Amino acid sequence: MSGESDKFRIIARKYRKHFTLSQDNITGLYNGKRGDYTGVESGKRTVDLDLAYKIAAVYGLTYCQMVNPDQAIPDLENLPLKTKQLISERMEKGVIEKNDELQLPVHVKTILDSGKLPEIFTSNQVYSLLERTIKRQITANRITVLLTKGSLRYLVEYAAEQPEDSNRPGRKNSVFRLKK
Repeated sequence: MSGESDKFRIIARKYRKHFTLSQDNITGLYNGKRGDYTGVESGKRTVDLDLAYKIAAVYGLTYCQMVNPDQAIPDLENLPLKTKQLISERMEKGVIEKNDELQLPVHVKTILDSGKLPEIFTSNQVYSLLERTIKRQITANRITVLLTKGSLRYLVEYAAEQPEDSNRPGRKNSVFRLKK
């Protein structure tokens, strides 16, 4: 089942990332050991059918459904209750996993180059200009990190003013301007 293990590993990771779940979340949902699931995604563990069925059941699917190339990722409302509740709780808390496939720097750079931002802007203003599908996967904090420590830090500089964030009393917004 080695070729099938590789196929299942890719699909399992894709599903987990789609729903912004952690590896610990998945193991909790099927009452397994974290090392088993981590091994599945990393390719260090061969996937046996028992484990494959447990992981597929997290999404309300059978193993055969999950590996079927025509199978779409289920909608949130079609997931098992336990999975749906966990995802909803994570969304309410704003817990979002980093999605490397998102290519956030590309999207943010497009906004920086668009001329739609004022001369002095915040990460929230950049966030507001992102497409809805991207906004569902990140928080404005990811943009702040990208502009202060990430690959786009050379394109912006801190502005002198930093007004207080109305959503977080006592905390100041990071305010940026494009470098000339």
